[in-house]
Amino acid sequence: DNVQSLWVGAVQREDASISPCRFVREYVLRSRPVILKDIASDWAAHREWSDEYLSSVLPGSVSVNFTPDGFGDAVIRRQGQEPVFVKPLEEEIKFIDFLSMMKGEGEDRGVPYLSKQNDSLRQETPVLLEDATGP
Repeated sequence: DNVQSLWVGAVQREDASISPCRFVREYVLRSRPVILKDIASDWAAHREWSDEYLSSVLPGSVSVNFTPDGFGDAVIRRQGQEPVFVKPLEEEIKFIDFLSMMKGEGEDRGVPYLSKQNDSLRQETPVLLEDATGP
């Protein structure tokens, strides 16, 4: 019953031209999710980020989390056992190795995702920050 009351229904889609005032009024203040279409089409990241580019600017290690099913910080229920709260395995690996895993190459270690708690972009890959903002 409680979970159902949180359901927001279909997620709205808006063009990137939505005004800041309307965005705040209709989505931020109401805590409603929204998909912003074409929001990054003029960002350098949209034009320049390729495997080669990212590998060249991120030669070092990054924090990568691994989960068996893609759910981190989740309650796992197994038949015949009490539910347990699990966290992902976090390891420092070279970015190029992470990229290979994302392509499905090499050892299958579960679902890898780049994740430094709360701020991978600023903490681990600040060189990319300038590319990930509008003009």
